Amino acid sequence: MKKIFAVLFLISFLAVLAAPLVTSAQVADCCKVRRTFEFETISYVKDTCYAATGTTACFGCPGITLSSTNWTESWGMVCILNSIYRVADLAFAILLAVSILLILLSAFTFMTAGGTPEKVNKARDYILYALVGLIVAFLARAIPSIVKMLI
Repeated sequence: MKKIFAVLFLISFLAVLAAPLVTSAQVADCCKVRRTFEFETISYVKDTCYAATGTTACFGCPGITLSSTNWTESWGMVCILNSIYRVADLAFAILLAVSILLILLSAFTFMTAGGTPEKVNKARDYILYALVGLIVAFLARAIPSIVKMLI
């Protein structure tokens, strides 16, 4: 059980560290928002490109001419939040899938236990691991809100 907590903590820690690296790798002064969210009382709409003031073309949005409606002074923070949302959504999906697999594995172990205490305890441990995975998955969904609150 201690190994599972250590692995989950390590994955969460690396995901938090990877988000700034992903956003710093961008070449252009713009980004395409993949999820609708609000930052500094401005709503940023899904599948829309936002760029620094005065930018007319964007590497992330080829063929789209940017106008003043898509300019924002805080385009860098918008791109970082966009990346954090993407990483959190990916972590949520992966952890949810692993939790479902653990629940199915525990159900199979219960069914084949035949009353053996070791197998029953093993199945209960699988359920506990699945619940911990679900809790971590829902905490991953809260990370972008926490980051927005700190900014």
